[in-house]
Amino acid sequence: MKKKLEVQTIIVLLCVLAIAGAWIGIQITKDSLGVWSEAAEIEFTTPDLLGLAPRSELQCAGATIGHVRRVTPSIGEDGQARFTLVGGIKKDFTGWKFAPVGIVKAGVVQSALAPSSITLGLSKSPQAVQARIPKDGPPPVLPLEKEKSKNDLGEVIEQYRKLGDQIDVTIRQFTEPKNGRSQSVMQELSEAIPAAAISLRHVEAVTATLQSQVGENGKIDQTLTSLNASLGRIQTLSDEATKTVSNLNGKVDSSLNKVNGLLDETTGTMTALHTKLEGFGGTFVGRMLIAKPEDSTKPSPSPPPKKSR
Repeated sequence: MKKKLEVQTIIVLLCVLAIAGAWIGIQITKDSLGVWSEAAEIEFTTPDLLGLAPRSELQCAGATIGHVRRVTPSIGEDGQARFTLVGGIKKDFTGWKFAPVGIVKAGVVQSALAPSSITLGLSKSPQAVQARIPKDGPPPVLPLEKEKSKNDLGEVIEQYRKLGDQIDVTIRQFTEPKNGRSQSVMQELSEAIPAAAISLRHVEAVTATLQSQVGENGKIDQTLTSLNASLGRIQTLSDEATKTVSNLNGKVDSSLNKVNGLLDETTGTMTALHTKLEGFGGTFVGRMLIAKPEDSTKPSPSPPPKKSR
C-alpha cells in the first residue's frame, strides 16, 4: 500500500513538472520574438539583407536594446529586391530618440551563432525617431546602411580604383585639348613659361628699384632723415627766436615803464609850475611882468605948444 502511494505521488509530481515545463516552454516560445518584453517597434528597409535575420540584435551605446522580430522580403517596382525588418525595442529604451538611419555591423563570422547586428545612434535633431507601440500608430521606418570597415579589402581596392580614375581624368584634363582649344593646358603652359620668366625678370628689376627707393636705407629713408634733421634745426631756430622775442618784449616793457615814469614826472613838474605861475601872477611884480601892451591904435598925446619969445 505504501509503495503504491509513493508511485502515485511520483506520477503526480512528474505531471506537475511536465505541465510547468510545458507552460514555461509556451511562454518562452511566445516571447522568443519579444512580443511582451520588446513591445515597441521600429521598421527598417534595405535592398541588401547584409546577413541580418530574426533575433539579430539592435544595439545602441554598447547596449542590446532589442532584436529583429521578423524579416519580410519583396520585389520593388524597379525589379530589385527589398527587405522590410521589424525590430522590437525593450521597454527600458522606448523613450530614447535615435538617428534616422540604422548601421549594419557585420559579424566576424556570418553564421547563426554570429549574425549581423543593427546599431542605432542617439540624436537630438528634429529628424530623430522614437520606437512606437503598434497600438499607438505605425512605427518609424529607417533605411539601413552598411558599416564602413577600414579592414574591408574590397572597399579599399574600390577606393583606390576610384582614386585612380579621378587621377586619370585630371591628367587628361591637363594633357588633352579641351573646350575647342587647339592645345592642351600643358602645351599652353610650356609656351607661357618663357614669357612668364621674362616677365618675372622685369618684376624682379622693378622690385629691386622699388627696394632701392623705399627699402631700408633707401632714398626715401635718406630724404626723410634729412627732413627730420632740417625740422630739428628749424625747431631750434624757432625756440631761439621765441626766446629773443620774449627778451625784446621784456626790454620794451621796461622802456615803456621808464617812459611812463618820465611822463608822469614831467606832468607833475608842469602842474607845479602852472600852480606857481598862477600865484605869481597875483603879485604886483607879476602883474607888471605880465601886463598887456598898450593898444597901438590909441592916438598918442600931441606935444605942448612952444612959447614965443
